[in-house]
Amino acid sequence: MRRPTGEPARTADAGFDTNLGAVRAYYQLHGTLAAPRGATILDVAVGQYLSNIRRPGGLGKDPARAQRRAAQLAAIDPDRNPGVLGWTVDRQRHCAYLAQLLAGGARPTAVVPGVTRHGEDVGRWLATQRRNWDRLNAEQQARLEALGVKKAARARRTAAKTTTASRPRTGGTAFQKGLQALQQYIAREGTAARIPARTSRTWSSTATSTP
Repeated sequence: MRRPTGEPARTADAGFDTNLGAVRAYYQLHGTLAAPRGATILDVAVGQYLSNIRRPGGLGKDPARAQRRAAQLAAIDPDRNPGVLGWTVDRQRHCAYLAQLLAGGARPTAVVPGVTRHGEDVGRWLATQRRNWDRLNAEQQARLEALGVKKAARARRTAAKTTTASRPRTGGTAFQKGLQALQQYIAREGTAARIPARTSRTWSSTATSTP
């Protein structure tokens, strides 16, 4: 008996269409297809599924079918495969969540560590991007700049300089102590002529070393 032609392809297309429904549902909720691998929705392990179809050949061996499926996914999220853009799924997800926070009225300066979106600490991620700005490629910088994000300013070191400048001079302190000791000796003995040689040399050395 001859098997109907095209049946495996129709079965594969049906499976893709089923998963595509879950993919759309995930995007409607999260605004991105950069899902973590453990993500699920509508009883579909959508995170693992998206990870599988990002791989080379993940959309099928037939070039025409793979191109059609890629177009369907791109219609949902043009950045659904951030690897081809040069960065990770994790980065794409955080960037998408940042854009959502800003679209909701938040300012970039208000997105600080502890500010979350869908359980992700977007504020901590943003602080890292600003601090490591020079390590980002041009496209990554451009996307953040389009959201109003700027490179973190360098911390000034005036506090350290002020502390150093206000520290008392050791030599001056030693001289004052020596002078005080001499005055006490004179007050007790009545004259400086009988100062022991060792004490005289010590005080003289202290006074000489003071600018």
